[in-house]
Amino acid sequence: MLFRSAKLLVLEVDGQVVGGVGMYAYKCFYNDVLRVQEIFWWVDPEYRNTRDSIKLFNKVEEWAQEIGADEVMVSSTVLNADKIERFYTKKGFRKMDINYIRSLNHA
Repeated sequence: MLFRSAKLLVLEVDGQVVGGVGMYAYKCFYNDVLRVQEIFWWVDPEYRNTRDSIKLFNKVEEWAQEIGADEVMVSSTVLNADKIERFYTKKGFRKMDINYIRSLNHA
């Protein structure tokens, strides 16, 4: 059975949207594992590392568990890479891949 589902979570503080995460759940074609993968993730800089941003992160895992997912996959940029890696590994994540980007500089 092919499984697909998506969820959008919004972080609102005092009536202001300060973050959000979009997720997609799918069966991996190579091992039939149900994975929840982040599509996008953003929290305004002044709200990062706050109790509210941690609650948002925990909601991702809660939703994954609710739908019976086997894995959760998140991504990170190189900004604060060491700090982000410590956070994810503390939560039980392992590094899976590295991404590369090239500017097309349309001048």
